[in-house]
Amino acid sequence: MIGSQALNIVAPQLARTPKDYDLVGTYDEIQDFLKRHRSQFRQIYPINQGKKIVAKGKDIFEFEIAWSDSAIAKYASAAPGRTTRVLDEQMAVADADLLFTLKKTHRYLKNSPHFLKTMTDYRALREWGAKVVDEEFFRLREKETYNYAHPKLNVMKDEFFSGNGLVQQFDHDTIHLSVAAMEKPAYEYYKSPDAQVMCDKNLFFSVPEEVRLNGVLEEALVLALERSQVPFKGLCSARKSFEFALIKVATSITSGWFREYAYENYHTVMGLYRDNYVEKFWQDVEKGLVVRL
Repeated sequence: MIGSQALNIVAPQLARTPKDYDLVGTYDEIQDFLKRHRSQFRQIYPINQGKKIVAKGKDIFEFEIAWSDSAIAKYASAAPGRTTRVLDEQMAVADADLLFTLKKTHRYLKNSPHFLKTMTDYRALREWGAKVVDEEFFRLREKETYNYAHPKLNVMKDEFFSGNGLVQQFDHDTIHLSVAAMEKPAYEYYKSPDAQVMCDKNLFFSVPEEVRLNGVLEEALVLALERSQVPFKGLCSARKSFEFALIKVATSITSGWFREYAYENYHTVMGLYRDNYVEKFWQDVEKGLVVRL
């Protein structure tokens, strides 16, 4: 057993009211369990390209199949000694360290509907003292989770913006000028010399905290404009566009140390949000300050 049900058992002071049961087992173990309790479920079906099985009845059960070549199957100690009873069967319960490790492996998962829940659990477990159970298991599990490419920053600007599915209508750099909170866009304070996209880590962590926070804020504001407010004008509120964009900045639209900083400072950046960024953008378009392509 993993997930919130397990968290309730091993660290009840950190837990919430679980909405389902998250269980891990071999294919045969899961099939045997479902056969023994078939009368409890009205629906049973595979999800996630056959990697999981969902069973719905009075309660919802989500089973992850531990295929022989998967990270969870290779981690032999994934079932600690503590057990609990589920539908009259004893289940091994993941300990706090394993739960923390699993949370850490998918904290940057793209388009996850559980972003904030995962962040809350991850931080609570970390503050409680939980640690990664096994570095090799962590790396394997993370590789399975992020089975898609993350953006490369050490490229030319045209290459960086190609393939995002949308036609750029306005010059990216002038949008940054529109949302800048300081004299110039925050990234200008820590951009690598002679680079169009890539930022310098040493410069980033040498500038004041205000600059770093504004750097994340401005990336989210620009993304909200380019991916939502401009191509789908009027279909989403300015705040919703920003909230979605900030999650993207903290997960899949950036990578490495910048993504980690955005993730760790997510709530602080949310507190810097200003609702007039869309109105100001269109005013700057009219003034010619934001350049059409």
